[in-house]
Amino acid sequence: MQLSRNYFELFDLPLDYKVNQALLAERYRAAQKAVHPDRHTHSSEADRRAAMQLATLVNTANLTLKDGLKRALYMLELRQVSIQENPELPPEFLMQQIELREELEALTDAGGERLQRLDAFRAQLRGRIAALEERFAAAIASCLVESETLVYELQFLHKLSSEAEALEEKLLEGAA
Repeated sequence: MQLSRNYFELFDLPLDYKVNQALLAERYRAAQKAVHPDRHTHSSEADRRAAMQLATLVNTANLTLKDGLKRALYMLELRQVSIQENPELPPEFLMQQIELREELEALTDAGGERLQRLDAFRAQLRGRIAALEERFAAAIASCLVESETLVYELQFLHKLSSEAEALEEKLLEGAA
């Protein structure tokens, strides 16, 4: 196993956004078993250090390829596309962001039905994320500009999803 390989090559997977998660898990376990530092306790210091670096690489690669957003960012990185801090996004997407934020904020004051409405909101977000991931999978091979814009949209929806999860935890704590 080499440090210079990209994450897809590391697990002998095709360079494709759609990753077979079962196959990734199987190959991760095999790679982790092969490079685990415990297998190198009687090796030289240099070999132990190399094993630690490989184990770290294998763990990072697995976490990246398991997560749709991280995988999309990584695929753009492989194509030398860097994500901007404050990108210029389409006005309709910016309006959608505002509307979704307002919808989430309104859920904090929704009374007894808050959790049900929050579940519906989170399901809506999951659907939007899945749709964007499908579009990204199609776009990454042919249009980097569109792929980059889709990643910005995914980042926003993932952040909003995390905020909705935090709100759910807060509401559940308040109900207990």
